[in-house]
Amino acid sequence: MKASKTKKKKNDKRRFWPRRVAPADKLLFDTVSILDATQWWSEDRLSDLQHQHFAALLNYAKDNTDHYSEALKGTDTFTPERMTEDIVKSLPVADKQVIQTEGGRFIARDHDPRYGKLIEFKTSGSVAKPVTITWNQYASTFTRAKKFRYHQWHGSDPRRKMSTLQATPRTAKRAFKETRTRDWYPLMPGGECVGQSALLPTTKQMEWLQRENPSYLLTIPTIASELVRYAQDNSISLSRLERIDVYGEMMDEDLPPRAKDVFNCTVSDKYSSREMGEMATRCPVSGLYHIQSETIYLEVRKADGTLAGEGEIGQIIVTNLQNTAMPIIRYAIEDYAEVGPKCPCGRGLPTLRRIMGRSRNMMRLENGEHVWLPLSSRNVFDVAPVRQIQLVQTAINEVKVLAVPVQTLSDDDREALCEELWTHFPREVRLTVECVPDIPRSEGGKFEYFRSEIE
Repeated sequence: MKASKTKKKKNDKRRFWPRRVAPADKLLFDTVSILDATQWWSEDRLSDLQHQHFAALLNYAKDNTDHYSEALKGTDTFTPERMTEDIVKSLPVADKQVIQTEGGRFIARDHDPRYGKLIEFKTSGSVAKPVTITWNQYASTFTRAKKFRYHQWHGSDPRRKMSTLQATPRTAKRAFKETRTRDWYPLMPGGECVGQSALLPTTKQMEWLQRENPSYLLTIPTIASELVRYAQDNSISLSRLERIDVYGEMMDEDLPPRAKDVFNCTVSDKYSSREMGEMATRCPVSGLYHIQSETIYLEVRKADGTLAGEGEIGQIIVTNLQNTAMPIIRYAIEDYAEVGPKCPCGRGLPTLRRIMGRSRNMMRLENGEHVWLPLSSRNVFDVAPVRQIQLVQTAINEVKVLAVPVQTLSDDDREALCEELWTHFPREVRLTVECVPDIPRSEGGKFEYFRSEIE
């Protein structure tokens, strides 16, 4: 991928750029420089670049992996010109079950040492068996370059402190030791990065954040929401906090305004997965999510298999164009999204308006349709003394409301809670409130406000 000279846009928030680069970081710096230019390319030019990478990946996977040697048997050599919608749509889709059962057959037989060492890791396994993924160092370099891009877009100051509250299967299974590094902003070492487990109780998390008093906090949305609510209830401030970065879950639409009220900070998020890396990043100008097209081929497909247009919702099918260690082509990641418009920021990267979550986060109606519920919890906690809720659809027109009460719920409290929830549900849905001492997170630390148990 070769960068071209590009005029810097007025709304480019860049404040920091590496002055000196160590020899070991030369590839990362070159990649960062390329992405700094390509973000301003036209959508058509970016599409041409994608087709070049996609065709090359298909040919490589066909020649070097057992799975695609069989799946693509009999196909002609792929070229950028052949990467039409009909060709792409005809390619087989890989789902999580296939990766779980045939993972080894996706790994390239002959690893090219020029792409660096191999890196193996597992997905969080939030609601299912984890998937084992292999990346190469080259693909990981693009991940770090996109992390640099994120901080550039959002004006991060590398001299300031970043705190992280995260959970992975590794941290869930054994005691998490607090970490301290200085590498949270790629190529810009300076400010300290301190890490702690997201599986600690909210009180302990807040005590830790008060001691650290960071400028930036990285965590998952529901952890951030609990911290904001706890700080509001206990009149706690974090004087230096400028921004909360969230990832990994659907974000409560009330989190940004509540964080602004309580901490006077902003909230930003990105769409990523362990399997595919960072796929889309929120634009600091419009709030839309820019698809990271230089490294990702992302399709949004409607139920009939056609591509969704602006304002339409469909299932996400995604291909990481850089990972030749374990090519996964057209991965059905089980998430849904709404296609966005052209962004007013001037970047050519296409957009998603919102990421909807997974099919299990959709409510099934009596007529067979599935609908997304607005994700807003603000009023729920105002009308009833509860600190956590989870909505579980157990049958058509039947939803169980799991509630962790702050104090014993009266009949009036239960009625007020249901009345508030009915502003989001059809009135014919029967709500049953069940008080529980706790609603555990998944092993990966994630939490779902709504899930359906209907097959």
